[in-house]
Amino acid sequence: MKKKNIAIVLLAVITILLLVFGCGKKSSPQAEAKVFDTAGTYSDQATYGDVQIKSDGVTLENATITGTLTVDKAVGEGTVIIRNSRISKDTDINGGGANSVHFEKTVLNKINVNKKDVRLILDKESETAELNVAQPAKLELSGKVTTLSIAKNGGGSTIAIAKDAKVETSSWTARLK
Repeated sequence: MKKKNIAIVLLAVITILLLVFGCGKKSSPQAEAKVFDTAGTYSDQATYGDVQIKSDGVTLENATITGTLTVDKAVGEGTVIIRNSRISKDTDINGGGANSVHFEKTVLNKINVNKKDVRLILDKESETAELNVAQPAKLELSGKVTTLSIAKNGGGSTIAIAKDAKVETSSWTARLK
């Protein structure tokens, strides 16, 4: 075979391989969310993208969540505990009840309370940049909240702020109890 023919065959093989295996794709398909739908304590020091909690009685420890954490409405009036973890994006509270959602030794970016009558506890070793309340809720704040915001529909919320807690700024468009 002549050198010119070898070069053409080699280019054809390379082209086929690139088409079959992809040619330098930089984006990967979005990973599915990690779902916790069975009660229990999960403490495997893992890193997750998005996380959905869909069961009462879930305790998540030592997690790094690079996406959104959702406490799903499937939790009902149940309890969820997040301990010694870090959540980089939003935390959406769509489920939970009177003894509900506890954050212990946890750093959060933004918490959105979307569930009526949920009880949210932020312990003294936890902090969040934003806490947005869209439905009446019971908040027990002992840690640091950079911005607390109560929307009009969050009227009727009760807020207990511990002596050593720190709330840097707040905005209220609703009446509180």
